[in-house]
Amino acid sequence: MVRETIRQKLATSLPAIGGRVYEPHAAGAKTVKPYLVLRLGSEDDKSSWVNFQRHVEIWPCVARTTFGDLDQLGNDTVAAMHNTRLETLDNDAFTLMYQGVLGDDTVVDEWDVLTRCLRFTVMALRPGQVPETVQDDPWLTALASWTAQTIGQDWTIYVNRWPRGYMRPSVLWRLSGYRSENAGKAIYKVVRQISGHVLGRTPNDEMQAALLLLGKLEESIKIPLNLEDRTYMTIQNPSCDFKADAISKGQLTFNLFRYTSRPAADVPLMMRVGSRGTIS
Repeated sequence: MVRETIRQKLATSLPAIGGRVYEPHAAGAKTVKPYLVLRLGSEDDKSSWVNFQRHVEIWPCVARTTFGDLDQLGNDTVAAMHNTRLETLDNDAFTLMYQGVLGDDTVVDEWDVLTRCLRFTVMALRPGQVPETVQDDPWLTALASWTAQTIGQDWTIYVNRWPRGYMRPSVLWRLSGYRSENAGKAIYKVVRQISGHVLGRTPNDEMQAALLLLGKLEESIKIPLNLEDRTYMTIQNPSCDFKADAISKGQLTFNLFRYTSRPAADVPLMMRVGSRGTIS
């Protein structure tokens, strides 16, 4: 399904190739040029919020005239496919990320073409995931509510991991760490390390949204955890890395903390826990 979805996107996005997208064994010296050759590589298991990567090679092929034609087709291919969200017939979403040129420009005598290898990765969720039955962490739920009010109604907010069929524009908040510290007699400081992924419709849209969230985090200082109980989470050290990949790493990082006499009640489920201090 992934192969066919990519093939269709290439065929419809690049008029110059006239729909000609082939697997390596199907191309030959007599094949009408220009065209693309599509090759899927191996899968790599990734983090729980991305699930897996798959390497994809796209080879733009032009007649053996000038490398300028190869440059043009290569640039058009990258522009059409990089950071593009695609969806299979089974409604599984994935994103293609351009990783650069693999190797040198080359002449392939068997195909009678000039070509180069454009390497992409597919960021996707593995089909057949077990449905989640454990309630989301309340700190992330509260953060998601605050984000929805801050960034606007056209943005979708996720927690913990990207779902199958994730949408653009969207924000994913996940826990990247946890610790509790002894802050005094029977008082503990509970700290959650948060990573935020901002996935915009365009690169500029993505950067502006990340900047907006960073600014609001710096201004807000505290975020409500439970208004009825009058409990709040304090924001600490927000930062943003605009070069970070929005799908796999996330651009935003910061800590949320609060003081409590019952640190065990604030431990996130299914997380590895580290603690400092003694209990008397």
